[in-house]
Amino acid sequence: MCVPFMLGFMPEEGQSLLGTTILPNTTDFNQSLINAIGSTLAQDVLQSGYWTISEEFDVYNATIDAYTDWFLTCPAENMISAASKSNAFPAMYVYSMQHAYGLSFYDPYELCTFPVGDPQPYYRCHSGDLYEVFGTYHLFSEPLRVPADIFYTNLVQDLWMTFARTGDPNPDLADLAARGPAYENSVSRVSGINDGQRVA
Repeated sequence: MCVPFMLGFMPEEGQSLLGTTILPNTTDFNQSLINAIGSTLAQDVLQSGYWTISEEFDVYNATIDAYTDWFLTCPAENMISAASKSNAFPAMYVYSMQHAYGLSFYDPYELCTFPVGDPQPYYRCHSGDLYEVFGTYHLFSEPLRVPADIFYTNLVQDLWMTFARTGDPNPDLADLAARGPAYENSVSRVSGINDGQRVA
């Protein structure tokens, strides 16, 4: 039986997977890369010129970015490409999540923890979408950070529930509107999809 498939990415999500392999205040990009991805690939990364260290993009962030691409993003994109070319699924949906809530027990340097980090996009760590998808902040005694978290969680759950129900994550606006004023935020966000705007 062939079923629709959906998967997503979170930029920099390799941060939590590396654990304490590299320190946030590290200054040696070469050594940081060797520790994260090995010496051969580290040389390729350095020679590419793609990762440039600056005030805004320090050694730690550049290493996390390179590691995430190597360990998660590139293998997943290869799988997506192969699945698409082979028509392995009747439909395939791929998303990139820019807003997350880092798991409290999977954050060695507390860099995915509120209020550390930038408000948008923010807290993008591996599995940082699980609290939103399943609505389980309170099961893990996590506080509501900002009111927007409620609306964002509603939207993520609407997308996943629609996918589970129909095989397509794009909700019908009439279905969302029928649920009343509590879902107005989801209605406005989903309406933006049709206008070519970012959903979240």
